[in-house]
Amino acid sequence: VFVGHRILVSNTGTDLAKLLDWDAGDAPNVREVWAHKQFALLFNNAIHHDGALFAFNEKRRGHTEFTCVDAATGESKWKSREPGDGFPTLVGKQLVIMTKAGTLHVVAISGSKNAASLPICARALSAVFLRLRSWRPMSCR
Repeated sequence: VFVGHRILVSNTGTDLAKLLDWDAGDAPNVREVWAHKQFALLFNNAIHHDGALFAFNEKRRGHTEFTCVDAATGESKWKSREPGDGFPTLVGKQLVIMTKAGTLHVVAISGSKNAASLPICARALSAVFLRLRSWRPMSCR
């Protein structure tokens, strides 16, 4: 994930998430801006918005926390166990999260509680129109 001209790199396990900065040129110079031991991303990318990084921390298998980290300093701003492991997308100033359990959540980017939740399953999705940002069909079966 790019944060301006910097890049966030992460994985699970013993490695720390790191924000890296570099000088391009004949002799590139890469340096660490910050490291965070509890911001491990495995199957999802962080979302960068308004100076913050949002992602599911997958540091410990089976214990997933939705986490917000200050993009400039790497300091934790907040974390939440809700709504469960999933895939976040930024839509305006809200996060839309589809969980692996099959629920769709709309969360204010400020970190407040869910604005809305909707149970969805794959079988139901295959029989309906999926509409995003407009009332025109995006997908139909």
